[in-house]
Amino acid sequence: MRIYLLISIVLLSISSCQVENISDKQIILNLASKYKELGDSVISNFKLTRTVKIKDDSIGIKLFENEKNRTGNKIFIVNNYKNEKYAIPYFNNFHRKYFNYENEKPTYIDKNFNSLFEKEFINAINTLNLNDSLGEGYDIIFEIFHSLLHFQIITRYDRENSEFSEKTLMPCNFRDNDEEFERRILKNKEDLFQGISIGSFHIGENNLSYDRHNHRVFKIPAFRSKKSKIDKLNIMIYRFGFCIGNYY
Repeated sequence: MRIYLLISIVLLSISSCQVENISDKQIILNLASKYKELGDSVISNFKLTRTVKIKDDSIGIKLFENEKNRTGNKIFIVNNYKNEKYAIPYFNNFHRKYFNYENEKPTYIDKNFNSLFEKEFINAINTLNLNDSLGEGYDIIFEIFHSLLHFQIITRYDRENSEFSEKTLMPCNFRDNDEEFERRILKNKEDLFQGISIGSFHIGENNLSYDRHNHRVFKIPAFRSKKSKIDKLNIMIYRFGFCIGNYY
């Protein structure tokens, strides 16, 4: 009896970001123990909404979304050939430090996370032995952005898109200042539309991917080669929209 109890305690204490050949529910529970921001009752609230398979269906990526929480936090579970898994949280605009937004003025309410989104992604592909010269890491980040999150690819011709300038109200736990909002939007557009690709997502130029749900843009610098390992993505993330505060 003591042996079974000890095994249970060990499983619950293991970080969700380690390799786990266990159920999706268990790995989500482990992730919630690390990130309290995911909310209570995560096992029952988070539901599988999309799945994508790559490399002859041997690598899988699942998207879990919290159906009962308006904040819109999400979880990705990546599995490798051996069905070993790694969970990556994807937070909304409540957690600015997790995405390390460009052109933001820091505030005292920002939470200091141990890992940023990019670091979690690199940890995932390294831990699952998917960071190799076969381009699997690049395939995974592309599928996360475009097949699961349905990011919109934007080009230099979208510079005057009013969607990037309007004061779109966003759910956040802080409130934007009007003057600061104008400064941030102008600086974001100046930074974003320099050296980006003319058309679709590809290697060789900067690429912009728009997270319409959270009103933020991911700028992905040109990859040296898809056939090389990823040490750092150097993704720059820009927040648009206007946070109204105290909205949950």
